[in-house]
Amino acid sequence: ISITNGSLIESSAEEQGVNSGNISLFATDKVEISGYDQFHSVCCRDRTPKFAYTTLRTTSLSGSLGQAGDININTPTLRVFDGAILRADSQSAFNGGNINVNANVVELTSGGQLLTSASSLGDVGNINLNVTKRILIDGSNPSFDEVKETARIFNLNPKNVKNEFVLGPDSPASGIFATTTSNLPKRGNIKIEGSELLLLRRGGQISAKADNNGDGGNITINTPNGFIVGIASENSDILANANQGSGGQIRINATNIYGLENRTQLSPDPKIS
Repeated sequence: ISITNGSLIESSAEEQGVNSGNISLFATDKVEISGYDQFHSVCCRDRTPKFAYTTLRTTSLSGSLGQAGDININTPTLRVFDGAILRADSQSAFNGGNINVNANVVELTSGGQLLTSASSLGDVGNINLNVTKRILIDGSNPSFDEVKETARIFNLNPKNVKNEFVLGPDSPASGIFATTTSNLPKRGNIKIEGSELLLLRRGGQISAKADNNGDGGNITINTPNGFIVGIASENSDILANANQGSGGQIRINATNIYGLENRTQLSPDPKIS
């Protein structure tokens, strides 16, 4: 299964009070999600909001009366790259969906992201990865600033108000993110099971974060026969923190950890904090 070039697969809960459906992908070889819209034929868009980057999304929209569905991926290999994103979010009083991945190999590179988020009263969904071989989280999105500026200029034109471009990712980093901007303790958790190798390179991130007064979620990495590896000079992080609320806990069960230091406060060095 290949989904690319700014494609959008979306299931949303709206005002009618019906829950969003799930998005489920099953592949016997691999699932690849990548790329962004080159803004060709911008006069003729027929969907809004239009994410610039390839996006799989479940959402509970603002004012809706239903919760967001889950995103389920079952495949030997999942690759998310070039700014593409899997996101389950809530903008309402109802919960966001979970992201569930069962695979042998997961690669999030060049800005590829798994993201759950909540910005209102609903809970943040959880991210659950059951991976047997390896997880690679590597690098950042090289086109992020360019596409962000292109989208900004496009959206300034009043003629494009019905076809507004939404960037999609909140940052250029590759990673796994569970984020709340609510003032309530609506934490989302990240759980990784079974991987023989978790490798973070060039700013790769695993983050459970709360802005405002919300509480951050927990990160659990259970790889009793595996290794967690970062490169000391590359600023990759595993973070569970909150701006004003309570930060979550990080629980790691691994054979060994290389290149990442345990910190209780944020710093520019590679860390677990």
